[in-house]
Amino acid sequence: MNVQLDISFSFLLFQNSNISNTGGQTNINWFNMLGQFFFLIFLFALILFGAYYVTRWFGRFQYQNYQGSNIKVLESVIIGPQKMLQLIQVGNHIYLIGISKDHIAYLTEIEKEDIQIKKSSQIKFDSYLKQWIKKLDRDSQSKDISSGGENHDENKEKF
Repeated sequence: MNVQLDISFSFLLFQNSNISNTGGQTNINWFNMLGQFFFLIFLFALILFGAYYVTRWFGRFQYQNYQGSNIKVLESVIIGPQKMLQLIQVGNHIYLIGISKDHIAYLTEIEKEDIQIKKSSQIKFDSYLKQWIKKLDRDSQSKDISSGGENHDENKEKF
């Protein structure tokens, strides 16, 4: 059984020599080399896939642990190295606090009417992608096709 397993997975474990020298002539076993290559590509993709989903799961788990039912962080703004302002909601009250490396300071209470609370603080990647596509479309339309892709400037003097 052990011998059969060793033979069947030998091309994956680099145990067989891919190059054999028979009487001055070198033979390369291309099938084993391709098998090793595709196995390593598959293994790399599997590791990336696993790392992506484990990171997402861990992020959701941490987010749920830090979001209580009575205390929520509404917004954070970094104002300097190791200094930030945070809007937090405790019950029905909203407070502005300052956080530094060694200190947390209460600044003021803010009325709900004075702020805009967003439903989702995360900006989706597709909105950035759409902005870039629109910008690239505008840039490509502004180029003069007849001038070989160069920008056309009507105010430029001709010599």
